[in-house]
Amino acid sequence: RAPRKQQNPTRSAARYDPNFRGVTMHMEMQLNDRRADQCQLVITPHYRYCAPKSKGSLFVTAGVKKTHPISNLVSAHLNPTMLLAENKICASCDTRKTPLWRDAEDGTPLCNACGIRYKKYRIRCFHCWHIPKKEGNSNSRCFRCGNALRVAAYRKNSSW
Repeated sequence: RAPRKQQNPTRSAARYDPNFRGVTMHMEMQLNDRRADQCQLVITPHYRYCAPKSKGSLFVTAGVKKTHPISNLVSAHLNPTMLLAENKICASCDTRKTPLWRDAEDGTPLCNACGIRYKKYRIRCFHCWHIPKKEGNSNSRCFRCGNALRVAAYRKNSSW
């Protein structure tokens, strides 16, 4: 089995090394313009390479800025079914990734965790659709909007 760490690790190039050729990545978090409660990861790669027809003394630096919402950063090894419904957002926790989307009886999209909690406890805020954790008290107020949490009426002909 191969070791996870290098036997003899080497330091990367100094930040402003004039002899460095390659790519450096600059990453920073920024607030999302459209949703104040979400952040974005801004990745800016800087390419340094030797300019053509030069004797190696002139380096060219180019930067390209890419913005990635944190909720959309997914690895290639994740389950592909988690990526199919990119336009869905859970009405309770605002997540965009889940292994299974569940719909409430009125068609409201819920992630797997919120859907299971709602089906089991039938408690939600009727104003903002927040579904409290199981430790929450059914007589308490919604921590999001302040309205009272209520038990939803049970329907026998429910699809789930």
